Amino acid sequence: MQGLVRITGWHKNDDTLDEENEAEVLDTLQSIQGTQLMDYIKEATLKQEKDHQKLLAAIRKAEEAEMTNEETISPESDSAQENSDASEEADRPLSYYL
Repeated sequence: MQGLVRITGWHKNDDTLDEENEAEVLDTLQSIQGTQLMDYIKEATLKQEKDHQKLLAAIRKAEEAEMTNEETISPESDSAQENSDASEEADRPLSYYL
């Protein structure tokens, strides 16, 4: 609930972000990623873009951090896929390649 109050405050007054800890701001924004609330905040903020440059920058950082986290997880599954592909190729007879 407190996160909602903080986000509402940031939306009402973009300059309040200067007084906040950046890591806490990103954590709060990441906690609502993929929700209707985040979609609403982004939409409303974009409509008033010139008044909310700091909030938009914080949202972008939160989204980039989320994507980085997802990419960190994904390469492990990609390498597992590559390993299974390599083992499949090793099982093929040479005549397969001719």
